[in-house]
Amino acid sequence: MIFWVKTVYLTSVLAVVCGAAVANECVWPDDHTQAAILSVATNDGSYASGVVIAPNRVLTAAHAVSGADQTFVRVNRYFRDASLITMDLEKDLAVMHVDTGDVQPIRLSSRKPIKDEPVWAVGYPHARFKTTSVGTFQDIHEGVLHTSASIDAGESGGGLLACDKGDFVLAGMLRGYGAYHQDGKYIKIENHSVSVTAQDIERFVQFSGD
Repeated sequence: MIFWVKTVYLTSVLAVVCGAAVANECVWPDDHTQAAILSVATNDGSYASGVVIAPNRVLTAAHAVSGADQTFVRVNRYFRDASLITMDLEKDLAVMHVDTGDVQPIRLSSRKPIKDEPVWAVGYPHARFKTTSVGTFQDIHEGVLHTSASIDAGESGGGLLACDKGDFVLAGMLRGYGAYHQDGKYIKIENHSVSVTAQDIERFVQFSGD
């Protein structure tokens, strides 16, 4: 079966506010951490990314799987059938059930990021190899995280990682890249991405009973 890349969610660029910096003890996401970021595909040709947040539970972007009859998650080199448990289109969150084997979940961050704190965006751009980009946290505007970590189409649903006392935690779920509207088109801005906060993810998962 051939899948095609689905256009990533776009958002307007917004001004940032200032805050305090935070010391970082992490250098680069290790293999153990990155193993929890998986590739997601649907039967309608969409590709995205996902994050293992609990055994057999994968978080992804709702816009990437909404309307699909079948969804698949690649675990240990093979795509496995996934079933949708719950979805919130407004927050752009979805949780799926899939056999995640021995993949260890990523712990949700218990705090909001701080201005200029390093963050790492991990996902599968254009349904290819997993990539990691580093940036800094910029702002939370209207409940959405803005960072300078660069992402591309196909990375929606991936992980925005932060450092917590030397351990990587999930600071947010990648939702899309920054863009501006010009002459009827969206123009991508490099080094700007937006993510759903860990706090919204936690509330969503708790409310769903997952």
